[in-house]
Amino acid sequence: MKNYKVLFLLLISFLVSSPKAYSDQIEAEDNGSPLGFDFGISKKEAIRKIESEGKTILENNVDSKEIRTIIVEGVLIDLPIDVDDSNIQTRLEFFDDKLMSTSLIIRPDDHSSIGDAAGLLYAYLAENYGDPYHKEKILNFITWTWLQPEVKVVYTTSRNSNELKIAYTYEPMNRKRLEKELEEKRKVKPEDPATEMFLEGDYSKPAHLKE
Repeated sequence: MKNYKVLFLLLISFLVSSPKAYSDQIEAEDNGSPLGFDFGISKKEAIRKIESEGKTILENNVDSKEIRTIIVEGVLIDLPIDVDDSNIQTRLEFFDDKLMSTSLIIRPDDHSSIGDAAGLLYAYLAENYGDPYHKEKILNFITWTWLQPEVKVVYTTSRNSNELKIAYTYEPMNRKRLEKELEEKRKVKPEDPATEMFLEGDYSKPAHLKE
């Protein structure tokens, strides 16, 4: 009888805990960037992964109090095009020491081959994400955008600069960044030109204090 009670308690415990565990698993699976990194990892964790893959860090910059950027030579994944590491970079952007976005920047050797590379990369993205949500053309730049449940994918081509770029942004973290920036802007007291002119400037001084 005791064995049945133990089994019953274990079953109840599994039923109560499994939905959260399953939810956490799904969240972890959806939290990955196709460029070989998991969104939310720290800068230190990203550097360990880069070094374990034998890649070279070209830049490691502090852009602001919360924003950090790492640029890596090459890419950690296989691509549908053949490009040397010297012509490709992986860019990682961190907010509050958590990976928020990853970008792939490709500059083919031959300027004339960019059209073929651009077509292959578009087909690669369309196969994974379907038809783009939005397409925009400004001057020589063409941008396609795909919206996934929590990740925004933006693909940009430019013949003039001989550059292709694919950017993946983890939107929940990006929203937190925007909210924090907005909150900080609200804390800054706006300057009032009238106040500066009449209260702080010469106009506010008594006549006997003016020159």
